[in-house]
Amino acid sequence: MNMKASHDSNKTPSSLEEGGETSSPGYHHADPFLYRILEEEAKRMRRFPTEAESVLWEIVRKKQLGFRFRRQFVIYDYIVDFVCLPLKLIIEADGKYHFTEEQKAADSVRNDFLIGKGFS
Repeated sequence: MNMKASHDSNKTPSSLEEGGETSSPGYHHADPFLYRILEEEAKRMRRFPTEAESVLWEIVRKKQLGFRFRRQFVIYDYIVDFVCLPLKLIIEADGKYHFTEEQKAADSVRNDFLIGKGFS
C-alpha cells in the first residue's frame, strides 16, 4: 500500500518542527501525480472493503470511540486502512495477503517508516 498527503492544515512540516501548533499531524504531500494515483486506489478500496475492514469500520466510524477515524487514507507514499490523525494512530486489518514473505518485508519497511514519522 502507498500514501502521501497533508490534509486539514495550513502549517507546513517545517513550521511544525519549529513548534507551530495544529490539529493535523503535518505530513507531506505526495507529488501531485502520485497522490492522484494513490487517492484513486484509496477510493476503490473504500468501495470494496474486505470483510475485516467492514467490521472494523462499523466500530470506529462516527466517533464511536471518541475520536474521528478515516479509512483507506493516503499518508506519505502509503494507503493505511484506518487512521486517527490527532492521535497519529494507524490500524491495519491485515488479511491473508499480508502473510507472504514478500508482503511481510514490505509491511516492515512501511511500518518502520511510519513509526519514524511519529505514527503508531
